[in-house]
Amino acid sequence: MGERWRAPAPVGLPQTRGQNTGGGAELALPINPRRAKGRGARASQRPGRGGKPEGRISPADAGIWNDAHVAAWQPITRFIADNGSVPAIQLAHAGRKAAVDAPWRGGKPVPAAQGGWQTVAPSATPFGTYPTPREMTVAEIEACVADFRRGAERALD
Repeated sequence: MGERWRAPAPVGLPQTRGQNTGGGAELALPINPRRAKGRGARASQRPGRGGKPEGRISPADAGIWNDAHVAAWQPITRFIADNGSVPAIQLAHAGRKAAVDAPWRGGKPVPAAQGGWQTVAPSATPFGTYPTPREMTVAEIEACVADFRRGAERALD
């Protein structure tokens, strides 16, 4: 954020998940006005966003894994900037906690037949009673790092 950031300053913190239906940001705008206007926050951060579809917590989560998402986020980031805050995004990979339903529908693991997916993580250790994730290979972990880099680059657009 360079010279635009002046600490100490409040930051509008994100909600954690369940923003919309599949990658774009169409439902995030109603949340951001409260965070970008009249609260003195210098930055307004959006919740954890998948750098790839399999990194989302829920099928209902937004992402920034392709260039079409950049266009969906631009009206929101423009609104935040126009109201005196610095837009920010938190990139995340849900790992063994991925593929769960939206919180308002119970947040339980979603089977592949209903829109879920095989979760992946650095080890095949499940989270509590969630399904066991597939252990990622070193190449997959390196690809995940590259996905984060591309997501961060897209976030700058």
